[in-house]
This record gives sequence, C-alpha cells and structure tokens, in this order.
Amino acid sequence: MCGGGDRAQTVVALRIVPLDEPPAVLGAGSPEPGGTG
Repeated sequence: MCGGGDRAQTVVALRIVPLDEPPAVLGAGSPEPGGTG
C-alpha cells in the first residue's frame, strides 16, 4: 500500500494492524503502515 492519497484504505489497514502490532504503533504513526511516497 504505497498510496498516499487513499487515506480511507490506510485507516482500514491501521485497524487491522493492532491485531499483530501493539496500539503504540498507531499512536506513533510509523511510515510503514502510512505509506508515504
């Protein structure tokens, strides 16, 4: 997911991320899940 325009998809991914990664990652806003570029 290297799209920086579709934030809707990013939100969905962020909701799925917690299942594997801790909520701390969501707060930090890592560049990996965000996909800047």
